[in-house]
Formats: sequence, C-alpha cells, structure tokens
Amino acid sequence: MTNLKFPHRRKFLHLVAGAAADCFSLRSELPVMTGRQGDVSLDSFIFGGSTSRIDEVWRAGRKVVEQGVHCARSEVNARYRAALERLVS
Repeated sequence: MTNLKFPHRRKFLHLVAGAAADCFSLRSELPVMTGRQGDVSLDSFIFGGSTSRIDEVWRAGRKVVEQGVHCARSEVNARYRAALERLVS
C-alpha cells in the first residue's frame, strides 16, 4: 500500500492501514449531488448549507454516523429532552 502524505504543522502524517483516521462520505444519490464529482461535490457539500448530504463519518477509526444518523443520537436526544424538562419545570 502506498502511504499518502499530508502536510500538517511542518510534519507529514501518513495514512496507513490499521491507523486511526477521521473521514466522511457524502450521499451521492441525492438529486442535489447529480453530476457532481471530485472537488465540485466537496464544494457543494461545504457551501450548500445542508448536513443531510453526509452519509457516514468515521472518527479515530470508529464509525459514528451511519446513513446520516449519529450512533448516539437517541441517547443525546433523551438527555437533551430531560435537561429541557428540568429547566422549564
């Protein structure tokens, strides 16, 4: 496998098998992404104003978003609702 090098604070980081990495994928099947590839699809994601285009997110080598839904979404929503209920009661 070829190591890719990315400049970072005057050092080079290496993308290697087995190392932790942060990355994401976009939902290419959405109509707004039709015909967009490479840098254009990334530009559409960055400047398009919608997070619904995110399909998966990997953080430190662990998948935390799948099909656009964070793995802790239910727990976070429940804690948020409980905190709001305490505040308004």
